[in-house]
Amino acid sequence: MVRPILTVVLTFFIFIYSTHAKSKGPQSIVPDPSSSYYAVWAKNGEPIVAQNERVPLNPASNVKLITSYCAMKELGPKHRFETQFFGDQPLQNGQLQNLWVKGFGDPSMVNESLFAVVDWLKQTGLKKIAGDIYIDGSYFDSQGYPGRQENNERAYNAPTSATPLNFNSAEVQIQSDRSRVYVKLLPEMEFLKLESRIRVGGRRTLIRINANPLKDGEAIVVSGQLKPNVAAFSLYRSISNPSEFFGNALAAMMKQSGIEFNGSVKTGTVTTQTLLWKWGSKPLNAIVADMNKFSNNFIAEQLTKYLGAQKFGPPGTTQKGIAVLRDCLAKSGIDTANLYLENGSGLSYNNRTTAEQLVSVLRAGLKDPAIRNEFIDSLSVAGVDGTMKSRNVPKALEGVLRAKTGSLNGISSLAGYIPSANGEVVVFAILMNNTRKSLWEMHRLQDNLVLQWLGLKIDR
Repeated sequence: MVRPILTVVLTFFIFIYSTHAKSKGPQSIVPDPSSSYYAVWAKNGEPIVAQNERVPLNPASNVKLITSYCAMKELGPKHRFETQFFGDQPLQNGQLQNLWVKGFGDPSMVNESLFAVVDWLKQTGLKKIAGDIYIDGSYFDSQGYPGRQENNERAYNAPTSATPLNFNSAEVQIQSDRSRVYVKLLPEMEFLKLESRIRVGGRRTLIRINANPLKDGEAIVVSGQLKPNVAAFSLYRSISNPSEFFGNALAAMMKQSGIEFNGSVKTGTVTTQTLLWKWGSKPLNAIVADMNKFSNNFIAEQLTKYLGAQKFGPPGTTQKGIAVLRDCLAKSGIDTANLYLENGSGLSYNNRTTAEQLVSVLRAGLKDPAIRNEFIDSLSVAGVDGTMKSRNVPKALEGVLRAKTGSLNGISSLAGYIPSANGEVVVFAILMNNTRKSLWEMHRLQDNLVLQWLGLKIDR
């Protein structure tokens, strides 16, 4: 194993040379001391280069590598999340008295899939709900997850729930012509009440969106200014009552499809009702790909609570889910010393893992034939998709680097796979904490390291 032996300080950078680097050519450029990197050959685990690889640091969204690996390991890549539909009695002449919906945390439920659910219910013969719609969200707890930012309505900070829709966020579509602004809320329903205070004018577009809970719904307040003749675009804000959001969207779509319903949307717990139908989500591997490629915090936290509920029973909690993640790593032979996880998304300044642990997770995913292809495919491809598409990486990395990015204020991470000069795969993790550099500078430093590994040839 090769370790750095010479440090030279040049302006803002610390250049760390290793004996391997001096003999083989690659040079490492990473701020010190609150940073680490570790690279090994995928085939045999032989280390290539290392710095602080066993020092626990904040990995930001690289935590999602652990969450996605364990989700596929525990559940299988083709696992589907159910949404169950119950009646007080079987369907009679196309009519139910009350419809009960029990959710199991499907992270992929969006407007399009809920419309498909409604169409499917209609095809099964449902024509009328004479009473009310009850939403059962008891499979998850009603608590936020540790690290979630209070009083932050941005979509990346949306609350978890057992009956989610659109990542528990409302979509605000906005556009303008020469003199007017047009604002639309999706999904369209009485539960969401739009208040638009946007004006046309100015040289810059400045828009603010607030979501305020009401007694009978949620108010979405859009304010600011918009330049003339702006093409339609969308912004998103998290909602505060996921169960009622889901239930009212379902009711609105049923009415649009011709299913008669004039009752109310309520919350309740399924007990002795009759199970009528089950709806399955898209497969887990597709959900994990959405999570890793676009670093979706909501999906990660949904998976964490779901894993907890599956193993320890409902309600699913973050704490139960973290216990599953730690147990999963231990069963895979990965050392969990110095590992501290507050949540499953990385949206926390308290999470800690080491570069060595992340590399071990990546190697474990690569070696397991049951999840290998799906795990690799879930990572963003440099210059092609996800968070790596617009990163502006060097041309040599485009299309060949597969990695998971991570960032918080003052923190940046990158971990994944890169083929070396002779086709052998290098597995690596880079964690950078407490730097005074811009995100752009940290990305350049990381890319420089990966470029060096791209040119390596394995020792025979």
